[in-house]
Amino acid sequence: MVMMKIQMVSIRNLILAPKDGSWVTLQDWSSCTLACGGGTQTLHRGCQPPKNGGKPCKGEAILERPCNTQACPPEFGQGGKGGPEIEEEEAPLKVKMMRVTGKPQRYEVN
Repeated sequence: MVMMKIQMVSIRNLILAPKDGSWVTLQDWSSCTLACGGGTQTLHRGCQPPKNGGKPCKGEAILERPCNTQACPPEFGQGGKGGPEIEEEEAPLKVKMMRVTGKPQRYEVN
């Protein structure tokens, strides 16, 4: 009888233990904005909220990092800075948002 009570308390503590929020990647790193001379890439992520008094996610939902930092060849003009911008598709990105749970998530890009 004592053994059963200890197991029940342990399971209850696991279920009710504080769980910190965690980041989930929604969209991987984007293409670089410039071919040379220093562009940027962005990554989009969402926060799975904390539970039972856990700590919130730290940081920003959109991250940026430098890319293509090498100098541009003279044929790009602009004094060798920036280079041509990389064109992206005109079609809008549609993301279907789903409720976040403790189970593995799926999301669709249409």
